[in-house]
Amino acid sequence: MRKPLIVILLLFTILPALAQRVRRTELDNGLVIIAAEGSGNPTVTMRVYVRTGSVIEGDFQGAGISHFYEHLHGDASVNYTKEELDAWDESLGGISNAYTTRDHTCYHQTTTVEHFDSLVRLMAETLLRQEFTEEAIASQRGIILKEINMRLDDGPSRAWYRFSQTIWPGSPVADPVLGYPDLFRAVGEAELRDYYTSRYTPDNMVVVVAGDLKAEEMTAVVAREFGSAEPAGAPLPAVERPTHLPGPRYAVEYTSLNQAYLTFGFRTVPVWSEDMHALDVAMHLLSRGRTSRLYEALREERQLATDIGASSITPAYDAGSFVVYLTADPERLAEAYAAAREAVTALAEEPVEPAELERVKNALLADYLFAGESLANRAARLGTDALLGDLDFSADYLEGCRAVTAEDVQRVARRYFTRDNLYLALVWPAAAGELDLDLFEEGLSDEDLLECALSAEAHGLEASLASRGKVRHGEPNAYFVYEGKAPEAEPVWLSPDYPPESTLVRGYPPDHAFELGERGRSGRIRLRRLDNGLRLLVLDDSTVGSAWVGALVEGGYRAEAPEEEGAFHFAMRMLLEGTSTRSGPETVAAIEDRGGSIGSQGLRDGGLLAAQVMAEDAPLALEVISDCLQNASFSPDRVEAERRRLLDELAREEEQPFTVAARAARRAFFAPHPYAHNQRGRPETIAGLSPERLLYYRELIRRPEGTIIAVAGDVDPREIEKLVRRLWEEVPALGFEPPEPEPVEFPARGLRLELPSDREQTILYWLWPGAAWDGPERYRIHLLDAVLSGIHLPNGRLHARLRGAGLVYAVHAFPIFGVEPGAFALYLGTEPG
Repeated sequence: MRKPLIVILLLFTILPALAQRVRRTELDNGLVIIAAEGSGNPTVTMRVYVRTGSVIEGDFQGAGISHFYEHLHGDASVNYTKEELDAWDESLGGISNAYTTRDHTCYHQTTTVEHFDSLVRLMAETLLRQEFTEEAIASQRGIILKEINMRLDDGPSRAWYRFSQTIWPGSPVADPVLGYPDLFRAVGEAELRDYYTSRYTPDNMVVVVAGDLKAEEMTAVVAREFGSAEPAGAPLPAVERPTHLPGPRYAVEYTSLNQAYLTFGFRTVPVWSEDMHALDVAMHLLSRGRTSRLYEALREERQLATDIGASSITPAYDAGSFVVYLTADPERLAEAYAAAREAVTALAEEPVEPAELERVKNALLADYLFAGESLANRAARLGTDALLGDLDFSADYLEGCRAVTAEDVQRVARRYFTRDNLYLALVWPAAAGELDLDLFEEGLSDEDLLECALSAEAHGLEASLASRGKVRHGEPNAYFVYEGKAPEAEPVWLSPDYPPESTLVRGYPPDHAFELGERGRSGRIRLRRLDNGLRLLVLDDSTVGSAWVGALVEGGYRAEAPEEEGAFHFAMRMLLEGTSTRSGPETVAAIEDRGGSIGSQGLRDGGLLAAQVMAEDAPLALEVISDCLQNASFSPDRVEAERRRLLDELAREEEQPFTVAARAARRAFFAPHPYAHNQRGRPETIAGLSPERLLYYRELIRRPEGTIIAVAGDVDPREIEKLVRRLWEEVPALGFEPPEPEPVEFPARGLRLELPSDREQTILYWLWPGAAWDGPERYRIHLLDAVLSGIHLPNGRLHARLRGAGLVYAVHAFPIFGVEPGAFALYLGTEPG
């Protein structure tokens, strides 16, 4: 019997409208309140930004004290115990979290409008009246030490830390947000109290509230709860401009990881420099989407890297950088690095073509609008703008990027992307042997060695200093820094053409109101069925300026034979590798040139091919997706290129302890049912999959009777239906069904599986029998999930009890639903032993 195709209605959840009216109020005690009205869902979000982070810790620099306090937040207050505060948070829905950066810490929570007063009171209680207990301090210290150890298993994080130490040595900008283990251990109750008293004051905070309430009403509640707090009246420590050091500089750190993780970059500018816009455009040219230069050079053409990207970091202090990062097999790293450097330097050699520049500008506009459609994201944007002192910053930023010319991009590339301004860090597998220094620069030798020691991130600052000059190549956690040969010229970074302090801070009256966006309307979901069996779902929602266009097809893991594990995901990815009318790059470019994005993947019970585009491009996205489904070519050369990428990604999965544990647990729990399969398969099944068998999965995917086309956004449902009928009415049903596996049979008794590992953490992963999508139990399971681990964010009873006792760093539970019964999963990460 054929199972129904399940539509994940979360894809069509009505988004809240853009914020309508915004009010900025500054209280007498210095607190800044931003209140943004929104229509749509009856929810409200609150974000409190505190100007404190790892670069401004003063006497506690390098100890991670800002992050330490963030973990302690809410453990107890002057008036309430931890248990009472946890119950209060849970009564609001428990959708709360926090994070710490280099220059600010943010606490955020979302609830329904009727609980807004209670939410503000809870935030004021925990942020203004914190109490410290030795028990909580000891517990959170243990959790953070576990977090520090877990970072040692993450290649990109280690490469970023080593890069920061290489480009900003001796500056607070180089210090890890979590702190050095030894300095962190030395922080006690007295230090935490001093730090909290000096930083958690109203004149050092920005409160953003946004939701389906009047701005005046929200402002009044915040003022009532925060208005009596005393200001500190003392300025924060200044972030000094790091001293110059000559480049190029190269660092290598040896680890027990198997992949090579490389990060290189250049010193650039702060957020108030006019060069910021051109640098951001350069970043998008290099790394935004599959049509970007780095992706095409390292992933599309030669499959040199498993991951590649770029970032332009322009902070609110004078220590900006432009960074390129990549992950590769050790034997391909030299070629990957050369290709990445070539792509970067090409920006300085030739002006960008007009069409490419226009594509990137479209992407910047689209990303800006897409991010602004969520009320939470809108609140976050207002908060970061307020921290900069300019509520128009985001809008002005977009206009600045739109004004960038090809000459501007070439100018900043020539100015900053130079050898004498080059800094590089490589995390290298010790198992691959001693690194050949010619990878960095021909002729580089130990005579160019500047320093070598054990990593302070892993061993602590004191142990690192004591080990200077005493480590050897190949020793785990040992690093070596070399100085390359550069021209005898003064780097432009020494002669900035921007003011020494931010020019962004604007003067606002105590009360300032302005309008954002226009009020839109949400419609309803419409369902249509064509004669060939294709189903169409349309949600018209004019509260957003974009459209989500997707195709959900039957199949998924359930359609795979054991020896073809990963084949469905492989085939879904091949949809974007070319059709009879477009090449693979042309297919992606059709969407990305307009600022949109497109992707495909295999799922447990089907596959998803989807695009997010500006609303006016919904017809284009429909046409491209239909072309992919109906006319995908699966050419042999593209099949082999995609096979190589999948094998690279499978190799990288082995570096991710949580992924390894989850994969093994599902395989043991569900086998022999195909729910046991890994999305990307196994190396042997992907390597052995023939092109002929892939064509079978292509036929399975292209069946109209097994397809749902879904469109959600600011669209005309009648026009969408007409277009879908024109594209699909003449496509005949193919008249065959995907194979039906035997029903899921759960283990008759408990199974225990142990995997040996040399990582810095232990992962425990449990699975229990679960429910199907259409099972009556699934609502109860959703509630169980919410109680145990919160909604989407780490929270709930497991989090409170296990993290509260300092036993774990990460713990979460979630349901796995399917056409057939799935599972209820629980995982945690802790120390070995």
